[in-house]
Amino acid sequence: MSSNCVIWEGPDIPCISLCKGDTITDVVYKLATELCKILDIVDLNSYDLKCFKGGVCQPADFHAFMQLIIDKICALESCSPCANTCSSGGTPVVTPPTGGLTSNSTLKVAPAFHYKNQFGDNVTTMTVDEYATAIGNKVYNQITSIATIQNSLSDYNKRIQALETVPAPTFELPKMTPTGVLPKVASDMLSVVQAMEAQFVQHKNALGTPNQIYTNIQKQIPNLNDAKSLANPGMTMSSITGWNTVTSNHADSLGNLWLTVADMRNAIQNIITNYMPNDCAAISLKLNAVYKNNSIILYTTGEIPASFVNTYIKGTKFTITDNKGNSITTFVDVFGFLNKIDGHTINIESSLLAGSTDFTIVAEPNFTNKVTGSQCQSYLQYHIKTTATCPFTTYIPEAKAITFNFTSESGTKTYTVELWEQTGTQALYTQSFTTSSVQAINGTFTGLEANTNYKARVLVNTDGVITTCEFSVTKTI
Repeated sequence: MSSNCVIWEGPDIPCISLCKGDTITDVVYKLATELCKILDIVDLNSYDLKCFKGGVCQPADFHAFMQLIIDKICALESCSPCANTCSSGGTPVVTPPTGGLTSNSTLKVAPAFHYKNQFGDNVTTMTVDEYATAIGNKVYNQITSIATIQNSLSDYNKRIQALETVPAPTFELPKMTPTGVLPKVASDMLSVVQAMEAQFVQHKNALGTPNQIYTNIQKQIPNLNDAKSLANPGMTMSSITGWNTVTSNHADSLGNLWLTVADMRNAIQNIITNYMPNDCAAISLKLNAVYKNNSIILYTTGEIPASFVNTYIKGTKFTITDNKGNSITTFVDVFGFLNKIDGHTINIESSLLAGSTDFTIVAEPNFTNKVTGSQCQSYLQYHIKTTATCPFTTYIPEAKAITFNFTSESGTKTYTVELWEQTGTQALYTQSFTTSSVQAINGTFTGLEANTNYKARVLVNTDGVITTCEFSVTKTI
């Protein structure tokens, strides 16, 4: 850690311009600057001792230098040997010869002792007494400051070492409880965002891109606003309550579409009421179908009065088309399986129809009244969805385990979750769930290798038709 990142939290020390909030870099620099000043003061090469009468030997250190000055001062003050300060057995003070400097002698002082007097003049000289006192005070202050600084530096060293050994901070995203994209339990934010992104893509694929939506909005019939209503030719379409004369978005276009359908229904109902034989209204048919074991089972429910028979000897025409465009046509006598629970089975195993796709079934019933001769024709359509939508599955890595969860679709389906080794060549574990409604599915693969990559996928079985979903890459902790 850089010393610029550690802050001095102690009090201000005006004598060295140290302030609370300074960095340790500034603190050490200021202390070092003061130390340099002290070293300059105690540097014996800064002092000229030639003025001493009779000459003196250059002192070996600053202590000897101070002692020399004290001895000279004592000699000038005629101090007697072994005064009160050394009455307890100290070293006797030898009175130097009289003469030479006195305590009132004036000396040039080192630059560190220069100061401004009350008149603002720069004072560079002192008497011997003043100089000795100033030096003593300066040395005492410096020794005290150095001791304080050393204690502070020792404390800072401990703090810096503590900071350097603290583990780097880690950041963990908070959990959140989703309300729609996943089960309503606290989940990792990343898992929720991934689920939102996946479902957004599914919605975009189902609804189309904005460009596709706007392109299809423009397919509205030209001049439809001014077109005559089919149900009420005396008014235009734009005069229908709720009509959007400007379709700027999908909602506007859909609203107009429903109003147009309603207008067409009213017009058709008018035709049925006024122009079709009344006895056709007695016929009521509903078509249903399922796909099972390579066969399509047709179910018709409703009512056909006994006075009606098939218009065509072959019966009713049924056309079955798969998603790939393949189709077959067959004729079936609706009277033979009307309202029967077994329905009518059409085996498509040897046909061109693909068993792993969705189917569209169109029936064209046509009946004739033996009494009135009225011929009644209708059109029925039913769509069989055999392929399933792959559920968005969240895989959560754990220590030697992987947990998964997803939401099933409505209708009876069997979901099989497979865990494969990372190359996708061998399935290791499977878990199966059979559902008949929308519900949350959860499971865990345990006993796995730690910190290992795996692949997982879901298979959806709908009435024998298996939808294989894409692999997802996951790993253990």
